Amino acid sequence: MKKVLLSLTLVIVLALSGCGAWKVTPFTLKNNPHYDIKMTTVDFCSYHLTITNKTTSNLEIVWERTFYIDQTNVTNGFLMFDQELSAIDTLKGSRYPIIIFPNERMEKNIYPVTLAYLRKITWVHNYLPEGRTGVFLTMKLNGRELNHRLYIDIDYP
Repeated sequence: MKKVLLSLTLVIVLALSGCGAWKVTPFTLKNNPHYDIKMTTVDFCSYHLTITNKTTSNLEIVWERTFYIDQTNVTNGFLMFDQELSAIDTLKGSRYPIIIFPNERMEKNIYPVTLAYLRKITWVHNYLPEGRTGVFLTMKLNGRELNHRLYIDIDYP
């Protein structure tokens, strides 16, 4: 009877210790007159990036100069914005810019290459690390280059 009670207590303690919630502090930029930016994570493997163009001009995202920022606050990898990219495309770093038309919104899931690996023919993505990480985002508006550091904080239970 003692063994059953001890086992039951152990199971309850283990179950309760794993019930914590994952917490994410998203990035939000709303006070800019030209665009709004919001970044969070949905699956803890990618960043969910939302950019709203509030101007009458096209807004361009320059993926060639957009990077993943690791926990040491250093850019160390190019962001993938599609899982279906081949390994050759990733090594070349060939990414086409995305144009956000006037008064339109873009939503994309983007994956840090440094947290992904190629398994046979598909990409597998590791979880984003706990703590503060982000994206160094490069955009162009009316021929002017704009850079933003977007950070989110993740706290795993």
